[in-house]
Amino acid sequence: MMIATCTLKGSQGATTLALALGTYSPASRRVVVEADLSGGDLSLRFGLPPTPGLVSLAAASRRDSGSDVLLRHSHTLSDGMRIVLAPVEPARCRAAVVALVAAPASVLRAAANVPGTVVILDFGRVDPDPPTLALLRLADALLVVTHRDSRGLTRLAAVAEEVRQWSPRPGLVVTGGGYPADEITTVLGLPVFGSIPRRPSRKQLQRAVTALAQRLQNREGSVR
Repeated sequence: MMIATCTLKGSQGATTLALALGTYSPASRRVVVEADLSGGDLSLRFGLPPTPGLVSLAAASRRDSGSDVLLRHSHTLSDGMRIVLAPVEPARCRAAVVALVAAPASVLRAAANVPGTVVILDFGRVDPDPPTLALLRLADALLVVTHRDSRGLTRLAAVAEEVRQWSPRPGLVVTGGGYPADEITTVLGLPVFGSIPRRPSRKQLQRAVTALAQRLQNREGSVR
């Protein structure tokens, strides 16, 4: 399975959600891929070199489309999650994403098709240009993280129709308190796949993300 996470301009939480899915998903193999065109920051956060990573993966994808290519260009963390790190320089990150899109076959899709595997693409604050859109459309589900208050939802309402075109299965993960999920879905035309409390404890985050992953796996609709 392949899941994409993103936020809109002025919002945050995509990377936090991606890492939480990578940590708490029930899948036996969990891979988080930094795909933010503005550059990666996880190499600094985890104290890891950016190579192997997105750049080396993009180069390898030109000649090899096997299901194990993605794993060979990832780092393994102590909890078993794997991460594919992007360079901090936006130009190098964009070039790598363009190369991945241009490859004869998708190494991301090949890895995601392996039973028991979830690939999580973290787009950060999404820039919906052609390379990003091409990757978004590969995903089985797109999770747009937004606050469920009036400010966050007003910002999303302005682009909701566009968001619905980004992925075959777009939906929301709402954070904090505010409007109920069924009302959000009715107004925006986007299902709410999950809800995360404001400043959740580790246990609350695990519970919310585990329920979200199960809902996506079962292809269920909006939460109530």
